[in-house]
Amino acid sequence: MNNIFVGWIVIAVVLFLIELATPSTFFFSCLGLAAVLSAFTGTFVSQSAAWGVFFAASVVFVVLSRPLVKKLDKRPSRRTNIDALVGEKGMVTETVDPSDERGMVKVKGEVWRAKSEKRIESGKEVTVTKVEGNYLIVS
Repeated sequence: MNNIFVGWIVIAVVLFLIELATPSTFFFSCLGLAAVLSAFTGTFVSQSAAWGVFFAASVVFVVLSRPLVKKLDKRPSRRTNIDALVGEKGMVTETVDPSDERGMVKVKGEVWRAKSEKRIESGKEVTVTKVEGNYLIVS
């Protein structure tokens, strides 16, 4: 065995170990497989060809693995940041009036600017239906 083969195999093993240690959805495994192909290419062709195979195979493996990863990833998508407020109940703290856009609502302990198609008096409970910029659209 020559040094080129051993070097690429060491790189592949390190990449597979990184895959085991991180939740990277097969990314480092794709690079590890490309390194294994490069080990054989470097042994039988040349080191520069091995680098070319590594880069090309990495791209191909990552692209081909995406549908598999999406299929295996069964986690429900979660809304985050301000989008997580859609559907939440809130309390009007300052009358929401469509004519002057000065209304305020308190949702999850935070006060937000609010808009509505109709006038909503202070003290009424509302539901966030949409987020528009830094305004909550309520009804």
